Amino acid sequence: MAQTMLGQALRGMTDADWTSLDQFPEKAGRVRVLTDRLREDLRRPIIGKPVPAPSPAAPVETIITLLKQFGFALEAASPGADQGTLLAEREDLMLLLHAFDLGGGDWHLPQGLLGPWAMDGARLSPSPGRQLWQQMARRRLRRPDPRPLAGLLVLHGGRVEQEELLAGIVATDRRRSGIGLAWLTNNPGALPSLQDELTDLRDRALKERQRERSADYSTAAP
Repeated sequence: MAQTMLGQALRGMTDADWTSLDQFPEKAGRVRVLTDRLREDLRRPIIGKPVPAPSPAAPVETIITLLKQFGFALEAASPGADQGTLLAEREDLMLLLHAFDLGGGDWHLPQGLLGPWAMDGARLSPSPGRQLWQQMARRRLRRPDPRPLAGLLVLHGGRVEQEELLAGIVATDRRRSGIGLAWLTNNPGALPSLQDELTDLRDRALKERQRERSADYSTAAP
């Protein structure tokens, strides 16, 4: 009964309700924590040994290890940022990452990263992608920096439907929002792993520096 009531409450949230809640990041984060905790409690068997909840630190530790391998230093995320959000910086790039646990479900992203995310009749609006985009916008306003700022959502613990189609949508969304999407580890689908995405970011940064040097040389040449 409690699970049914929770599902009805989430489905009853309108876009205006989610937008209003999004104006208070700390309260929105508490709502997500409470609903996730309730969902995990309901999944545990009543008889027998309880199933231990997954450690939220494990994905973050994996992400930190990979970031350091690619030359990033870690900095505390902005106040009010969601738990699991990391700010990594390098001399040529700033990267805001958010690890999102899919909870073992099959998720559908019909409107891409910034639109609502849906699963089993319920939906997340604003989505994790839109929340990350808003965090990036607030950081640009509060702490201007000459380095480019990119965003990356790191998924784990579930699946996404029509992954090949979603990969094409993500490529379009990246040009518009600066946010990418990757799996924490290797996945047979079309979306890259975090290591592949960091490699691609490094290669793009190298090409951009080479382009800038070529432009400077052309300007300086008689």
